[in-house]
Amino acid sequence: RVPDPPVAVDARNRGPRRTMTDRNLPTRKSIRLPGYDYAAPNWYLVTICAAERRPVFGEISGTEMVLSDAGQVVERRWLRLPEFYPRVGLENFIVMPNHIHGILVIGEPGPAPQLSRQRKHRLSEIVRGFKSMSAREINRGTRDRRPLWQRGYYEHIIRDDADLARIREYIDNNPIAWANDPENPIRIP
Repeated sequence: RVPDPPVAVDARNRGPRRTMTDRNLPTRKSIRLPGYDYAAPNWYLVTICAAERRPVFGEISGTEMVLSDAGQVVERRWLRLPEFYPRVGLENFIVMPNHIHGILVIGEPGPAPQLSRQRKHRLSEIVRGFKSMSAREINRGTRDRRPLWQRGYYEHIIRDDADLARIREYIDNNPIAWANDPENPIRIP
């Protein structure tokens, strides 16, 4: 028999209070690889969606992405990630109307002494930092207080050169395929 979770008592003696283990929160299945070290040197595809899939980052004109002011902030913040996370390199990247795709390369600390002492950041910390920095900058210029980013993100560990080539092509062709993209709210069925 599995023991019941501990019951927390309200400090004002109003009886038991609910704990995180007994709340009626929706459960989410993790897509993370069990036991994998997400701070380990590797190449990762990351997809991050805007909250409610709102097209706040710009629009597709023909086959080109035209960035809005918010889209320009997102692009700028993405490109600055190596300044905040020295072990991170950037590869192909695209801002779409309501999501982004990018390849992050987490590497070994470099030979320079200051890099060898750098803390290893997990992929989730890097994504959280990016989302936080970009949302803060965008929210400074607007009265809209809705969340900018959807909770969570999609990641894929890039396993070999063929996988990398396929992902690069996918990112590069994303604006061309926008009309049929499932993330496009007005896609052609």
